[in-house]
Amino acid sequence: MLDAEQQLVVCSPEPKDLLRYLATYQVVVCTACSYAIQPNAIARHLKEIHLLQRAARRPYMDHASKLQLADPFHVLRLEPVEFPVPLLPVYDGFSCTYQECGHLCITEKRMKAHWSSTHGRQGQPSVDFKYASLQTFFKGNLLRYFTGGPAIPKPKPVAEETFKLRSQRTHEIGHCGLPLPPLVAKSYNWANELEESDLFLISHYMTSTYLSISSAEDTLEMWRTNVPRLAQQHSFVLHAILACTALHLAYLNPSGREEMIIKARIHQAKAMPLFRAAIAEVDSKNCHAVLIYTHLLVINSFASEEQDEKLFLGDTEDEETLPSWLFFLRTGCSMLCGVWDGIAEGPAKPLAAAWETPIDTTAFAFEPYVDYFLAVPQEEWLDSERTCYIEAANELARAFSCMNALGNRITTWDAMRIWPMRKSLEYIELLRAWHPGALILLAHFCLILEKLDGYWYFKGRSQRVLSTVAKRLEGRWHRYIEWPLTGVAPLF
Repeated sequence: MLDAEQQLVVCSPEPKDLLRYLATYQVVVCTACSYAIQPNAIARHLKEIHLLQRAARRPYMDHASKLQLADPFHVLRLEPVEFPVPLLPVYDGFSCTYQECGHLCITEKRMKAHWSSTHGRQGQPSVDFKYASLQTFFKGNLLRYFTGGPAIPKPKPVAEETFKLRSQRTHEIGHCGLPLPPLVAKSYNWANELEESDLFLISHYMTSTYLSISSAEDTLEMWRTNVPRLAQQHSFVLHAILACTALHLAYLNPSGREEMIIKARIHQAKAMPLFRAAIAEVDSKNCHAVLIYTHLLVINSFASEEQDEKLFLGDTEDEETLPSWLFFLRTGCSMLCGVWDGIAEGPAKPLAAAWETPIDTTAFAFEPYVDYFLAVPQEEWLDSERTCYIEAANELARAFSCMNALGNRITTWDAMRIWPMRKSLEYIELLRAWHPGALILLAHFCLILEKLDGYWYFKGRSQRVLSTVAKRLEGRWHRYIEWPLTGVAPLF
């Protein structure tokens, strides 16, 4: 009589049949699941997905150990030599046609979210994106679609088309008489609490702005449902949403920009004292709202501040050393340490995960960037200035390594955590004094900031900051910002 583990060994498919090797791409595909498995995740896949115990897994692991498997990140950079790639399912999806964007996703909703966040407006089918056949090697955090041909559009129910046309028309009306959508009014009961103009802002947030905040698909639902619910409980989040939406409308409608900017400032002014009170007593009840607000504060600061110096220096007449968005980003996050476990499982979970996700930089050395930054002459600087510069240069070098590892996957929160969050107070002081070393590093950070230029709230910011730096630097230092000024990268 065979025990349960022996029965699993007998009944399971042959290793070469379950784990099929695609030599062209150096990946192993699970034929039962129809996707490639990361080399370091094969044992876990067999255990958790196929419920194979250790003895039953052994022949599969022996089989896999003989295969030459490529690093998953290398596979993602490959251009498939055939389409469809054998063993992988083909999905009906969409391809963005904006210039050389080429963004791919599986649903029309996600493509429109991409258009809102990256190109500043809601894309139109057949005009701004087209049907495409898609495949992906991996699932989970390495899911990346590639395409090899057009897909056949599927007919959609008349009711669905009518609803989408109505939603599109609602988005295009854009006036203060726009009624709050019934779903929003019913779900959040704001109709009796807000002024008509603020109801319009909430309406726009629920139909457009939330889609433009992030391109990460796992956070869209959070911005659509969880954040409005938190706004009901915490007024500082509500005012931050209203300010963000007003700024989004200012971007979309330049003729009404001044009015929307004023409205945004009013809501920001209302939110700040409430937020200050909240971070003074962070607990399990308000911690989620605090994290959400710190993220909205970054967006609102970059979208609204017209003086580029203030974004990185703060108000030079203020006693606070750090600019407000960076001060509260640091303060808010540090004060959340004691309740972080609760946040990681709460309504702001996607943002918590974004901060915690490690960036694998093993294939992207940072040392060449250190050498590059340290080539700047430092002889005439004070010892304390040199020490501060070297420390900040090392951090920025690591930030470039992270940027190279992330590629087009870099997000707003990645850009904030890989350097601004790490800047020392001493560096900020050097920047306030327009120290050439501090300015040179800031000019190079603009290369990272430029990666986010597709977001409306970062649009053109990197070039404006770079222009400010160039004006502040004496001509003899300009040779050391040639890379950011020309966009020609160093040869490493």
